[in-house]
Amino acid sequence: MEKVSAFSVYRSIKLVPGKKKKKSLSKTATKRLRDAVTFAASPERELDVPTYQEPKTKDTKKSKKSSKSPRKNETISPDKDENCSCSHSETELHTPSISPTKRAKKSKQKKAGGEKDVVGEKSRQSFESLIYPVTVKTFYNEVWEKKPLLLRRHNPHYHNGWFSCHDLDQILRQKVVKFTENLDVTSYRDGKRQTHNPEGRAHASNVWQFYEDGCSVRMLNPQVFSNDIWEKLSTLQEWFGCFTGANIYLTPPGSQGFAPHYDDIDAFILQLEGKKRWRLYAPRSEEEVLPLFSSGNFSQDEIGEAILDTWLEAGDCLYFPRGYIHQAITSEDTHSLHITVSANQKNTWGDYFKLLLPVALELALEENVEFRKSIPRDFMDFMGVVNSSQPSERREEFVEHVQRLFRGLVDSLPVDAACDQMAKRFVHDSLPPVLSKDEKSRTVSARGERWDPVSASVAGGAAFSLATEIRLLRKRCAWLLVENEKMHLYYSLENSRLYREEEAQYIEVEPQVVDAVEYLLQRFPKYVRVAELPGLEDEEERLSVVSALYDKGLIMTRT
Repeated sequence: MEKVSAFSVYRSIKLVPGKKKKKSLSKTATKRLRDAVTFAASPERELDVPTYQEPKTKDTKKSKKSSKSPRKNETISPDKDENCSCSHSETELHTPSISPTKRAKKSKQKKAGGEKDVVGEKSRQSFESLIYPVTVKTFYNEVWEKKPLLLRRHNPHYHNGWFSCHDLDQILRQKVVKFTENLDVTSYRDGKRQTHNPEGRAHASNVWQFYEDGCSVRMLNPQVFSNDIWEKLSTLQEWFGCFTGANIYLTPPGSQGFAPHYDDIDAFILQLEGKKRWRLYAPRSEEEVLPLFSSGNFSQDEIGEAILDTWLEAGDCLYFPRGYIHQAITSEDTHSLHITVSANQKNTWGDYFKLLLPVALELALEENVEFRKSIPRDFMDFMGVVNSSQPSERREEFVEHVQRLFRGLVDSLPVDAACDQMAKRFVHDSLPPVLSKDEKSRTVSARGERWDPVSASVAGGAAFSLATEIRLLRKRCAWLLVENEKMHLYYSLENSRLYREEEAQYIEVEPQVVDAVEYLLQRFPKYVRVAELPGLEDEEERLSVVSALYDKGLIMTRT
């Protein structure tokens, strides 16, 4: 990887050991999720799929009367769809009547007098808009990873700015979209799911012919082609703290493109155009609650009775956790266009422990002689599956010794080192940030040397002094960690809009520079003067480090 001149070798970091817990997180989480599944599947109880509705907007063409808004804490009944095969319990709204915009203003008022993380505020506003009118607190306490949530907006323009069929047509005509890599055409007829992708470029005429023949169109990575989607997803990933992706689905009238299945992501279905009938099914077993991998295709007789059967119309949103089986079909009279915003893939405690335990074992082998002693020479006489049903004193001693060693392993877990690896994965997965015009004017993107056609020479240049005020570009755009006895600063500024198209990008940081880099990471979103950077000897070294970070696009100036 590239090595910036002011950066190089190793500085040891003391890892903070993890604390022992009386109850393991996995057991607590498993019990909670088991209860949720029992609640969902029990025929004696109604499944609580909350449906929040916006009051219908005034239609001046049809009626002069407007619907009344729900009063605070008023009980609102979910829609009773004609095709709904389940009963929905009424859900009482404890949601303040406040829009995301007003909520953002309150947030700004709280932070008055200090530096503002504008992008952080924007990411919260974006998420609030996604789940409005449900509050963030309510969503995470009562819905997230627990159960589906249906949001009826009665406003077909609510999701304007995301994507449209016209956008798809223009992308197919103006950009190189390839079948399989960027776009699929699929069908699901008579219980059989098929993909009809030819090879090569997906020309508009070819795609629309498939559509006319009853095939669904799925765009796999729309952020590569749509600046609007790129900007929205890069903002939401700051909120979720994990890769946030999207697929576009266009389905012709009277058609279904996919068989029933479940996914390994948490899904937010945003209905953009037309309408679509959605049916959700609870996880069939405890093993399918929050699964690590997506399922194959199910037949109709494998999935049981739907817990939610409803029509999504333009402006509506449906959230469901990974593991919920789903299928969707359009009506005979209109098409459907929706975008699925996805989060939380491979972002579990289990994924964290996959990184944590190997490192913990390596440390234990280095530091504890007990882990380096040989196992009993006759262990095959009393251990293994063949001996598992034969209790013996030797077997009990062996198991107790293993448990004792494991407890010693837990007492010194390198929890920060594993978090560093999760953060590194996030930075590598992330979309590159979308910069505003103002941000570009204060970064290497639009500031600095340029060609002046009048003088036919290079003009301008970014000049730094000890009084220059700088800060990190984004809260989550970079992460500092120890690898192979060296300090590496990973960053997402040079990532591709296509998932992991590029190798992970990092800078190797010299020992005398580490304190300055840590200071910038810790002080975000505050600006700091170049003179404040700790650990650097003189003005020349400070300006050299700042120039190196600036040239990589990692920092921006106040003016």
